[in-house]
Amino acid sequence: MHKLSLSLVLLAISLMGWLLFLTFRNFHAVIDHYSTREEAQVDRLFERGWLPEILPDSTFDMVIQNDLDRNTSTGSFSLKKKDLPAFLAHLRETSQPRTYQYQVWTFTLTPGGEKIFYRMQTSSP
Repeated sequence: MHKLSLSLVLLAISLMGWLLFLTFRNFHAVIDHYSTREEAQVDRLFERGWLPEILPDSTFDMVIQNDLDRNTSTGSFSLKKKDLPAFLAHLRETSQPRTYQYQVWTFTLTPGGEKIFYRMQTSSP
């Protein structure tokens, strides 16, 4: 009986360890905030491929989450309304409403275009 109890305790500890590992395994996700495109440029996000060069100079209020393990980037930004048509000219429409594609980036606009959400995913992990 004592041997069975010890085995169950060890099994429970092992399962808890795996649950903790699966919950907190993404240690390489980095979240940053940038007030302007220039700030993101200083941090070399465009040069390193985390953001596309097509973002207008008026891009602001940027929230960037880069996952180094999965080689993905998600986030949001805003830009001046006058620059929206030029930005959209770089993108290809998708079948989803207000959703556009550019290379490895997918952009989704809020109904008024005030905020743009994006996801970047490359084919390699």
